[in-house]
Amino acid sequence: MRLAMVLALVAALTGVWGAWQRAGKVEARADLEAAQRQLTAALETIEDQQEVARVHRAHLARLQRQEAVNAQLIRELEAMEGGDAQVSDYLDRAGRLLWP
Repeated sequence: MRLAMVLALVAALTGVWGAWQRAGKVEARADLEAAQRQLTAALETIEDQQEVARVHRAHLARLQRQEAVNAQLIRELEAMEGGDAQVSDYLDRAGRLLWP
């Protein structure tokens, strides 16, 4: 009788331990899946930000090239003979519209 009780107790404890282990695995699997979803979202965000940075760098490079062209044009205009001569009101207004 004692042996049966001990065996029943061992079986019950084994069942509880097994259920606890399965619950832990299910919880760990759920945590892993949540972490994988977060990682996927973070990687997508990083890729988006890298694309934004690439576009921004390209825009800045284009602006720098345009500034160089504008600076060269201004130097040429200032170096032209008669560059300090009076201009008509029409050209003055047009110039101020183009180069505020």
